[in-house]
Amino acid sequence: MRVPPRHWRILGVGRDGRVGEAALGSSRHAVGMSTPRTRAAVLVVLSLPSLLLVGGCTNDATDSGSVSTTTVPRKLEGVVADANRMAPALESELRGTTYPTTLSGARQALENAGIEPTGRNVVGGYEYDAEAVEFTLCIESPDGAYATYDTAPMALFVTGESGGCPKG
Repeated sequence: MRVPPRHWRILGVGRDGRVGEAALGSSRHAVGMSTPRTRAAVLVVLSLPSLLLVGGCTNDATDSGSVSTTTVPRKLEGVVADANRMAPALESELRGTTYPTTLSGARQALENAGIEPTGRNVVGGYEYDAEAVEFTLCIESPDGAYATYDTAPMALFVTGESGGCPKG
């Protein structure tokens, strides 16, 4: 014979630490189920599967034209860091205004905004796409290493260890 739900019983830990019994479906609730320790334990148990699933998620897609900061050759570290910092900062500074259309205009806009490359790196290239209202900024080092940052996808676009920026 099946027992109606109002007669089901569950065990719980009371505020005093003793195990107690409460009728499920009655006006009484499980004893002690609202203690902070019990709530924390329930939260951990319920969250654990979600955290395990999210922890295993990675972006396996790769773009042959982009460089991950964890695999940047030492020679490119400075120009990649400058490009990743300077292009988004310049775009943020210029948003809602007229973008420069030339390399000299971009250099002036960077100077006006107080955005400078580190060390002896220089702004070696700038290309503006008026239709998309986006730009590509290239930073190069004295030894010819360079990194370009394209604001359309907001990512590094091209890098090289020698030869300087591909476009001026």
